[in-house]
Amino acid sequence: MDRETLIGIVEHKHHIRVDPNDPVFVLATISEVMLQEARGELQRIVADAISQAATANTQATERAAEQIRQAGETAAARIQQEAAISARRFRRATLVAVVCSLTALAASVSTIVRLVAG
Repeated sequence: MDRETLIGIVEHKHHIRVDPNDPVFVLATISEVMLQEARGELQRIVADAISQAATANTQATERAAEQIRQAGETAAARIQQEAAISARRFRRATLVAVVCSLTALAASVSTIVRLVAG
């Protein structure tokens, strides 16, 4: 803010006229410089915090992706085991069905032979 504006504000609020060369403006300049430095430091701190948060987010995403991949591999292995067990059971059931069919066929042939013989 320029000096004339500050002088007007002080005069309006406190009913005191400050000279444009008053030493109080030295303090205002010092305050302005310190505020700019503090603002710059705050911007650096915020930028660092944003960078750290982005890095943490990336790392968390990578960890989550790895956990999901591992869970998928575990599930796939379990499914393969279950499929192998089911295949063995199916082969056993098929073998039993074939044996039963052959037994029934043998019984039918035996009945037919007896009927033909006599």
